[in-house]
This record gives sequence, structure tokens and C-alpha cells, in this order.
Amino acid sequence: MSRVAIDVGGTFTDCLVLDDQGQLSDFKAPTTPEDPSRGLMECLEKAARAERKSVREFIQGLECIIHGTTLATNALLTERGAKVAMLTTEGFRDVSEIRRGLKNVRTSMYNVAVPPYKPHVPRYLRLPIRERTLFTGEVKTPVDLEMAKAAIEQCTAEDVRSIAVCFLHSYANPENERQVAELCRQSFDGRVYVTASHEVVPNWGEYERFSTTVVSAYIGPIVSEYLLALEKQLEEKGLKGGLLMVRSDALVQSAAHSRQQAVTLINSGPAAAPTGALFWGRSVGHNDLISIDMGGTSLDVCLLRKGEIPTTTESWVGDERVAIKMVDIHSIGAAGGSLAWIDSLGLLRVGPQSAGAMPGPACYGRGGDKPTVTDADLILGYIPKDYFLGGEIPLDEERARSAIRLRFPPNAVLTSEIFRSPWVGARDPCTPPMWQNCWEFRPSLSPSMRRSTAPSGCSRWIWGASTPGHISSEPTRSTCNASSRCMKSLRSKRSQTSKKRTRTPLRSPSRARRTCATLVSSTRSRFHYRRGSTRGMT
Repeated sequence: MSRVAIDVGGTFTDCLVLDDQGQLSDFKAPTTPEDPSRGLMECLEKAARAERKSVREFIQGLECIIHGTTLATNALLTERGAKVAMLTTEGFRDVSEIRRGLKNVRTSMYNVAVPPYKPHVPRYLRLPIRERTLFTGEVKTPVDLEMAKAAIEQCTAEDVRSIAVCFLHSYANPENERQVAELCRQSFDGRVYVTASHEVVPNWGEYERFSTTVVSAYIGPIVSEYLLALEKQLEEKGLKGGLLMVRSDALVQSAAHSRQQAVTLINSGPAAAPTGALFWGRSVGHNDLISIDMGGTSLDVCLLRKGEIPTTTESWVGDERVAIKMVDIHSIGAAGGSLAWIDSLGLLRVGPQSAGAMPGPACYGRGGDKPTVTDADLILGYIPKDYFLGGEIPLDEERARSAIRLRFPPNAVLTSEIFRSPWVGARDPCTPPMWQNCWEFRPSLSPSMRRSTAPSGCSRWIWGASTPGHISSEPTRSTCNASSRCMKSLRSKRSQTSKKRTRTPLRSPSRARRTCATLVSSTRSRFHYRRGSTRGMT
């Protein structure tokens, strides 16, 4: 029986099929943000047509489907989660907002210009309940059921879609928490998503546990509805094997378990890349690796030392503390669909805003009018305009040029120079590549990356549709097919062969600096600039 692996990204959905003979086939379809299961089923339809089967016959012959998705991460980062209420121990309703005195994890807590943290659960929905469990596990005060019922009635009146139950020291004894969570489930009978902190992360540290549980409740309804709909479609098509979801720690679990612990699907897709890098690295004797995954929305980097995948429980996703075990990945908003723009100082910026799957880059011809990295790649000849996604999406070079002319000053510099200069470093190992930005902004890195040394001496293993054209040392035109067969090991300077590579003048560091300087000087005069103003700066 065949096995299928599917990754639903922010822009495209990728599918790999491994048949009985060990042959690997890959398929790709645009992601459908309004219903990600549509893009997933389209990939399965393409796989079925390739084997000259109906979709039902193909799905019935599958042993299992392994599914990674960015749904949970995107719902959290874009604040599209559900309306959440939190039932907590009396006197501790503000723990999740005080959050150890932090304003923003990436800035100083003493910076008065930074706005205060805005919790996903407003204070009027953080409802106290009289109960107390000691750190020893002893129940000092049983649950006040009348207060619990009153809190449930208030949740009904406020029309909340999700409830997080977070009691003090429930990791030592979850009895009180379990009692209230069960009361909530009985009262709402499945209409409201309910989760308890001892079910999500039964560890000491009240803020970390409360925050992680609230995150799980916030994204829970979206994840649960998506998985229920997907399971129903696959069951109707006759799937006999299981549907396994990739977790944050790169392991897999059943879809039913994922519905109960939605937070474990954060970084579900990117978490699988380091595992693949380790497998292929060991096959050629490399233990120090950098896994680089550049798709349409983000670029995800993971540093592997001595053949070990780093994990952490100290992660921040946006401004939210997530204390579950996760693969230690750092992400930046620089990928194929990232938007190019000019800030108030006249400097060229890329991302973190993205055109996404709809409308997508301007060259897709779906209504997008803002220039993206893909538009630049098309103009520079890094991707073919007549064979993108196997010819399914014809690219319009004139639309890409029009979008650039609309957003950038006409006399700044040549169009090719505007977009070529940011990618000089990404294409030449002798200048700081795009992925090294993850080490330049060290204060925002996870703990293991801050402790690590610079990534010199590591082999680079690249994934994702956009990665080969921006990370490889030589331009490649085949960057549309994101599968394990387009993976490429880029040797480090220590293990480079003696073959001499030719360099164009533009790719030299001095030429890159001159180009960037020309861009800054020519665009700064075209935009209003007031001394001391921070308008438009990020």
C-alpha cells in the first residue's frame, strides 16, 4: 500500500506519494486559505490521475496520510483565533497578562514607546473560581461549584467559542481542574471547545502553563473544525489507513489527539524539515547541518550540531509564550510571496507581509498589484514564466514589471538592480546570505541558537519551493517543485571541491554594497523624511 505525506503551506500545498515499489512522486497545488482541505484534496486528485485511478480508488489504497500544516501557526500570528474565556483560581486571573513583567519579548521591558501586551483573553472573560491545590498536590480548598456554574453562565451570555481551565498547581493534582473542565463539557455538549492546562502542559510555572493553555484554546476551534471536516471527506472517500498529524516536536499523532491539543500543531510543517536534513546528512557523513526551508510565506532555519535535532520548551510564537516541546526553529518573513516595500527612510524592505495564496504575487494574474520576491525572480530569469507549477500557472512578466513601477520611484535605479541587490548575499556564500539574518538578530533567537556559534562549517540542506533559487551558489530555474527529490546538499567551505566557480561582477561584496548605496541615495530623495521621525519604521 502507498503512503502519502502532505504539507499545507501558506501559498502552496505539497504532496509526496511513496508506492509499493519505493518510487517517490510529488504533486503540488495552490493552497485554499478559506478551506485548506480543498487544496489537499486537489493534490490527492492529481496523484490519483497520475496512477490512472479515481480519487476513491487511490485513497482506499493508502496505508496512511502524514499531514503537516501551518494552519495553527497562521491562526495565532494573524489573530484569527476564537473568542476565549479562562476559568482560573481566585486571585490569579491576571497571571497571563502580567507575564513576568515582559512587554514584548523582542524589545526592552523599559521602553515606554512599546505598547503593552494585549492578551487574547480580556480581563472580563478571565473568570475566578474559588479553589486551591497546594504545590504538594494536596487539595486545600475544593472547587466552589456554584462559582463554576456562574462562570459557565457568563461564558454562555458572552457567546465564547472556547474555554481554557487554568488552576493553580494542577500539574501536581489535576482533580479540581478536571472537575470544572468536565462540567464545562457537559454544559455545552460539544458546542464550545474546552481544554485544561493539565491536558496541555502539566508542568510547574503558572505563567508558562496558563499562556500555553490559552494559546491552545485560542486556535482550538479552527484546528478542530478543519480536522473534523478533513476526516469526514477522507472517510467518505474510503480511507482505511490513519490520518497522522506532524507535531511541533517532529513526531506524529492521530488527528483525534490533535483536536484535543491544538497547540501541538504549531510549526507542524517546518518541524519536519530538520528530520529530513538529518537523514540525508547522515547518508553522506555530515553531522553539522543547517536546514533551510523557504516557501511562500516564511523562511525557517534550524541548526543541527553533532547529528542532533535541537528542541526547546522556551519558544515564543509572536508575542505568545508556548511552553510545549518544539523543534528549535527560527523563522523570518522573507519568502517567495513576501512583499517588497520602501520605508520612510527610503530603504528597500522585504516582508514580513506576504501576498499569500490569494491574490498571490502580481505575476500570477489573480488581482495582486504589489511586488513580491517571486515577481523579482521572474524578471531576473530565476524562474520560467511558461513552466511554473508544471505549466499550470502561466506567469505574466509585464504584470510583475507594472507592480514594481507602481510601487517604486521611476528614476531610483533599474528594476533589475532594485531587486537584485537584496539577493546578492543570498546567492553568494562569500557574502551574508539571507538565512544568516537569523543569526544577525540574535536577541530574537531561541536559547539554543543564541548559545550556538556561527553557522560556518555546516552543510546546508535546502527545502521549499523558493529555497534553491536564493540559497544555492549558482542560479537554478527549477524552483517550483518542492519535494524531496529537488533537495540539494550545498557543501560548506571546508568540504568544497577544487572546481573553480565563476563570479559575475554584481555578485562581489563590493559591488553589492555599491548597489545598495545607490538604491538608498536615489530613493531617499523621493520620499518625505523628517529628522527624528519614526513614522513607517519597523
